[in-house]
Amino acid sequence: SDVYKRQVSTQSTGSDTGAMCSRWVSRGVLRATKRHGARMSTSAVGNKRFQLNHAMLRVSDPEVSLDFYQELLGMHMISRVDNDASTNFFLANLGNDSPVPPLGIDEAKRFLHEGSYRFALELTHNHGTEQGFRGYHNGRGDPAGFEHIGVLVEDLAATVEGVESAGGRVAEHTQDGAVIQDPDGYHLQLSPKVPSSRFGGMEEIAVRGVRLLIRSPEESLRFYQDLCGMKLFEVEHDLEAAATVYTLARPEPNLVIAPGTDQAKQWIRSCPGGILELKHWHGTEMREDRPYSTPQMSAEHRGYGHIGLLVEDVAKATAKMHAAGTQVQSWPGEGLPAKSAYVCDPDGYWVELMPRYKAPVYREMGKVVLDGEWTEAPPQKIRGLYTGLALRMSTMH
Repeated sequence: SDVYKRQVSTQSTGSDTGAMCSRWVSRGVLRATKRHGARMSTSAVGNKRFQLNHAMLRVSDPEVSLDFYQELLGMHMISRVDNDASTNFFLANLGNDSPVPPLGIDEAKRFLHEGSYRFALELTHNHGTEQGFRGYHNGRGDPAGFEHIGVLVEDLAATVEGVESAGGRVAEHTQDGAVIQDPDGYHLQLSPKVPSSRFGGMEEIAVRGVRLLIRSPEESLRFYQDLCGMKLFEVEHDLEAAATVYTLARPEPNLVIAPGTDQAKQWIRSCPGGILELKHWHGTEMREDRPYSTPQMSAEHRGYGHIGLLVEDVAKATAKMHAAGTQVQSWPGEGLPAKSAYVCDPDGYWVELMPRYKAPVYREMGKVVLDGEWTEAPPQKIRGLYTGLALRMSTMH
């Protein structure tokens, strides 16, 4: 299909900052790593239960995309949400012996919000894009921001061959994997699964995580660790390319693992939830603007949507982030899904805060929970109620 054969966008390497690479590494990278990489966050609301749950991509033709991800990459649909103007498909790899609840029943909704599948890919179809749509921006080129989705496969060679045979695009062969493009041109970094003592065999997780470009490592690491309860497990420097990649994942309570060790590398390949890779081109931290404008581009063609975090209490998590200066894009009840909230990280990327099944914070439009009690309120009053909660929480620290 022609949709698989789009031109691969080129990515600026930031070569004009190469001269300051060594100076920046000695100051910025090591400073950020020292401050934020050697400890586990303790200030996030319910950080023991924060979990990177999914990444969302917009697709133009769901039939083609579902065929690609299910037939070629072996994923299963674990949830489908039909709205008036869009449909959301959640895909995950469950293993051959894992039961999949039938779509649409309460057990399927519970399964989605429990997160036992570790990480999912949400494909959002805005109705009407099947015909005559010129396509979504895949995150590469200008404006840049979203890099790729990481996927683990059991047989790398067979998967690549299957993609090529189906008319798919293999954009790059890497040292230990390959980069392919899905029907909408999004890049997927394929890596082989490895034996894992955690699961007593091969790794089960298929969708590994997501990589985003960031301006300031210090600001981003502070946000994702202090407010989102994640931990830095690996730092990879590429001095030739003048770039550094920070890998974060959910820690276990009292887990003490030094970044970059063999134990850390093993953990990020088998931990609960997905992993978040933050790539920094050296020198961008000195810019005052947001150089990665994927979140700010025209909504009509913005492909990458957001990452989703499972949290115990959406109301309190949102309020604490707001009190810490985080931009709240929508409070619970102001958007879809109604139980979720959306905040922006330091680069403007959206982060969905979604409730775990056993801790819903929103029952229906116009009802919010504050201090453990349900409060009746019209939707236009919700922002004020949550702002008040944020103010109360800010005085507690």
